[in-house]
Amino acid sequence: MVVIKKMITLTLGSAVGLLPQSQSFPIAHNPMAKHQVLHAPMREVGSASRALLLSWTPAAQPERHHEVSSEPIIANHMTQGVQQLDALVALLKSKIQHLTDEHVQRLLRGHLENMHLLDGQGQWASKKLEAIAETLLPSGDVKKMLEDLLDHMASANKANPDFIRVMAEMSRNQACLHRLKEVFAKEADRVIPEVITFALVLENLTAAQTDNPDIIETVFDIWHQARQHREIKIESLADVFGLIKLHSVEAPIKKIIAYHKQPDALDPKLFRGFLSLNIFEAMVADLLMGHTDNAKAGFSLLKNPPGGKAHRALGTGPSTFSNSGKELEFRMSCPKKWADNYQAWNLGFLSQIEVFPFWFVKLLIPSVADYKDHPEIYIYRRALSLYTSLNYSAFMSDKPEGMFAVDWRDEAFTHLFGAVNKLSSEGYEQSVRDAKLTSDPDNTMWV
Repeated sequence: MVVIKKMITLTLGSAVGLLPQSQSFPIAHNPMAKHQVLHAPMREVGSASRALLLSWTPAAQPERHHEVSSEPIIANHMTQGVQQLDALVALLKSKIQHLTDEHVQRLLRGHLENMHLLDGQGQWASKKLEAIAETLLPSGDVKKMLEDLLDHMASANKANPDFIRVMAEMSRNQACLHRLKEVFAKEADRVIPEVITFALVLENLTAAQTDNPDIIETVFDIWHQARQHREIKIESLADVFGLIKLHSVEAPIKKIIAYHKQPDALDPKLFRGFLSLNIFEAMVADLLMGHTDNAKAGFSLLKNPPGGKAHRALGTGPSTFSNSGKELEFRMSCPKKWADNYQAWNLGFLSQIEVFPFWFVKLLIPSVADYKDHPEIYIYRRALSLYTSLNYSAFMSDKPEGMFAVDWRDEAFTHLFGAVNKLSSEGYEQSVRDAKLTSDPDNTMWV
């Protein structure tokens, strides 16, 4: 954490706290900017970022800001946001009505083949995958499964007031989202079926991994070997998912596999550094792209990593295995509110990527988003779905087609996300301050 704090001081202290709101950092000034920051060794990120930020001339165009209600989430906000989400789900369902079960099965098989889990002849890449074939590639009324998945995704995410607040603001600012509407009208019929069927594959695979940790190692080995065979280099993935490095996610996945084999060796501070670095990378990228509101929202998350001292009111404590022994639990300050905040913040960050509907899936699937009763498992499941998505993207890096061939970005959409997330993060920080003032007679609750 010393290195992380140094990085924060060097980069965010100058970029977020001291620079005027109207300043942004045009990436065009230095086409190697993101590569220099995101691919530097961890110890060099702080100084590289500071030098980069201080050397740039502010952009002439001010960052756009949306008028977002600063009032707490109240009933009318929730109702408006839920209605917007329900309308979106209905719209997505309308884009899959023309599909036959055969078409859906073909799309599902295509995703599994792209992941190198299934070959063109229907052979699974391992016996362990073959044993759960019906889970990964279900038969029956698969179109109904897609509709049920969308309903479950909506239900899970309705429990997140920060996300619902974004939905409410989208309802209020629909006139500003003209580019997003334009792209949707043009591309949705072709792309949405691919995205939703990918969501079902990702949901089923993530559920399989959480039920049987051996599957994590199985797919890890398959993907590692497949990348080597195809000579896909991690460093080249910046063009595909230029804001998060695959190796920064692969390292904690290796640790997860190792600790499942030796649970007694579990590091009580597991993910404390990895998660902070992952958030920091995204914050730097937000700053480089001029999305300062979302970067500030990320700072609240970064300041409250897992693996801290046990505190009953805060909900903090060491990383542990779940009661089932199948999953890992991570305890940040106010775990449910931290997860709510992270979910909305990460979606806002992802919205600046050309193919953000694909990346949204990793957070919105029920296996990840349905954490309201057990928020401590949120980051574990999110790590699994992210790792799967990164590998899928890597294997598609030489296939710019389908859902990877459409640029969905809308700056108004991204700035709206950031404005809402900044306010939500302020509410989260107040909750943390209030919890710290609460007496905590039992500091050994997690020990």
